[in-house]
Amino acid sequence: MSTTLRNIFVILVMLFILAGHGLAQWQATNGPTTFTYQRVECFAQIGTNYFGGTYGDGIWRSTDNSATPWTKVSTTGMGVTVRALFANQATLFASIDNGVFNSTNNGTDWTQLSIGASFITCFTSIGNNLFAGGGGFYFSSDGGVTWNPRNNGLILPSISSLAVIGTKIFAGTFGGGVFLSTNNGIDWNPVNNGLGNNNVAEIVSSGSNLFAVTSEFPNTQVYFSSDNGENWNLANTGLPNSQEVDLLVSGSSVFASAYSNGIFLTTDNGANWVDVNEGFGTSRTIRSLGLLDGDVFAGFYEYSIYRRSLSQMITAVEDYINIPFEFSLHQNYPNPFNPTTNISWQSPVSSHQTLKVYDVLGNEVATLVDEYKLAGTYEIEFDAKNLSSGIYFYKLQSGSYVETKKMTLLK
Repeated sequence: MSTTLRNIFVILVMLFILAGHGLAQWQATNGPTTFTYQRVECFAQIGTNYFGGTYGDGIWRSTDNSATPWTKVSTTGMGVTVRALFANQATLFASIDNGVFNSTNNGTDWTQLSIGASFITCFTSIGNNLFAGGGGFYFSSDGGVTWNPRNNGLILPSISSLAVIGTKIFAGTFGGGVFLSTNNGIDWNPVNNGLGNNNVAEIVSSGSNLFAVTSEFPNTQVYFSSDNGENWNLANTGLPNSQEVDLLVSGSSVFASAYSNGIFLTTDNGANWVDVNEGFGTSRTIRSLGLLDGDVFAGFYEYSIYRRSLSQMITAVEDYINIPFEFSLHQNYPNPFNPTTNISWQSPVSSHQTLKVYDVLGNEVATLVDEYKLAGTYEIEFDAKNLSSGIYFYKLQSGSYVETKKMTLLK
C-alpha cells in the first residue's frame, strides 16, 4: 500500500473512532488561576478532595470534583514550591521548600516531619511501609512519624522517582540509573542493562512491567522492561522528540506528557503511542499528570488544569491500534479441509463487503458475506458438506479491492 493511501486510511480510521465513540475532549477545570506561568507540579486525592501542588504558589484543593474554583490550602511557614504530593489512606504528605509535612485533615493543619534529607522528590508505599526518595532513600514503618535512611548499594543517592512491583522497590536516580531493592531498601542493586543513559528522570510500574524516562538533552527517551529491570528496550514508537516527559499509569494503560507536544497514550507496553490531545488547542505545555476519580488531569505550565475521561481515551486508542492499515484476505485453514474451514480477512475502512465461493468453472456455490462491515478483522466458517471434492476459489470484494484465493476440499 502506498504512503498516501495509508495516510488516508489513518484519517478515515480516526474519523470513525471520533464519530463512533463520541470521544470526549480535554476540558479546562476551575483550577488555580492566581498567577500566569506558575506550573502545576503534582496531584493527589483523598476521598472527594483533589490536591494540586504548584511551583511558586503552594497547594490548591478542590472539594467538588472541580465544579467550582479550586481554593488555596493554608501552608503558612511551609514555603510555596511543591515538589511532591502523596496520599496514604487519610494522610496527605507534601514535600515543599523547607521540608516534608503531613496533614490528616485535608490540608487544614500540617505537621513537619523529621526526615533528614535536604529535599524529597517522591513517595511510595508497600502496605503500611512508606518510602521517600530525593537526597537519599528513607523508610518509615509508623505512618511517617519517623524515617530512617537506607542507601546501602545506591551509588549516587539522588533519587528522582520510586516505583513498586509487589515487594520490589525500584529507584530511578540521576547518574546511577535504576536500582532494585527486595528488602524495603536495606540493600540496593543496579538494573541498567539496555538503558542508554543513567540519568533517570522517572520510573513507573504498570502491572509487572516498568517504564523509565531517561534525560538525554535535548530529547528524553522512554524505555520498557518486562523482567524487573534486568533488561531495557526503547519504547518510543509514536512519541515525538521532547525535552521532558512525565508518565502516568492506570492498569495496563500508560500516559506520557511530551512537554509542548501534549499527551500520548499506549495500551500495548509502548509498542504504539497515540495522540490524545483533542481539546487542547495550540497550548500543550504540560508539566504533570494525575489520575483522580477515573479522570486524567493535566497540569500546565500556564498554571491551569485540564481533565478528560480515562475510559474514553483507552477505548478509542485500543480501537485505533487494532484497526488494520491495509486490506488482506488470508489463506483458509485447514487446507485441504473436510468439510469445514475458516476464512479470515481484514479491512482498514468501513464498507459493503462480499465474500463468495466459486467452483473451477466460475460458478458461484456459496455467499458467505454480503453486507456493510466496519473496519476491522473478521473470520467466518465455511461448511462444504453439500459440495463434492475438488478445487474451489473464495473471493473478497470491497469497492475496487478484489482478492481471490484457492482452497481444496477432500472427502
